[in-house]
Amino acid sequence: MKTNIDLTVVIPVHSIADEKFNELLSGALNSIENNNIHPSNVMIVRCGCSEVKEVLKKFDFSKYSFHVTLLENKTGKSFQNQINEAAKNIETKYFSFLEFDDEYSVNWFKNVKQYTEAYPEIDMFLPIITDVTNENNFVGFTNEAAWAYNFSDTLGQIDHEVLNEFPNINPDGMVVKTEVFKNIGGYKSSIKLTFNYEFLLRFTKGGRNIMVIPKIGYKHVNMRPGSLFWEYKNSEIPEMRITPEEAKFWMEAAKKEFFYTEDRPITYEENETA
Repeated sequence: MKTNIDLTVVIPVHSIADEKFNELLSGALNSIENNNIHPSNVMIVRCGCSEVKEVLKKFDFSKYSFHVTLLENKTGKSFQNQINEAAKNIETKYFSFLEFDDEYSVNWFKNVKQYTEAYPEIDMFLPIITDVTNENNFVGFTNEAAWAYNFSDTLGQIDHEVLNEFPNINPDGMVVKTEVFKNIGGYKSSIKLTFNYEFLLRFTKGGRNIMVIPKIGYKHVNMRPGSLFWEYKNSEIPEMRITPEEAKFWMEAAKKEFFYTEDRPITYEENETA
């Protein structure tokens, strides 16, 4: 019999435009099922779009041995908003998020259980991520640098000073204390492109450290057509695409906005300097 840990997995769904959506979601859920230790709950949070509702309504969740909750988010459809809305409804000590086109490794929750019990003072744990193309070809690893000699003051941990010098940390698959996430204000919907970086800077500015579990825990698909970061680069909608100049603006914005818990209105105007 599989055991549970005091953790909720959040899977945000804002669009089912990908023709392989059901296959991708099945892959994500199967990666949870294949673990010997399960989260207490899996929460699929969706926007209020009727087409998303209908597809998920027909999806067979009964074949999984863990509990699945469907949460409708009527307040917005951005990734940041989906995660924040889910956090408001989570009762477990920890939560993690899984993009519907990604997968956890088969021993991820076993490792999470070991490390959360061994390091109760750590507020966020990150996996080493395997990055692949949309065709499942290996690209590289992310977050592994935390275990490099002299990368940080404490081997395996990421603090505010490290993030200021090395922004290429990916929180995909993160395991975070739910109350800490809520107390620092969650994600900011007003920030495009660098919302992950701003979140990590704000998370660590009060002395909270992040530990990378020295195991491959997550497989991330890079630049899947229709994904958020693909849209930033390739969207047919001009206002969705981000130019190098705007990318620079959002990087500077992240370095300024992390001082504030609240999500302050911030917009980019062409030819604006940060």
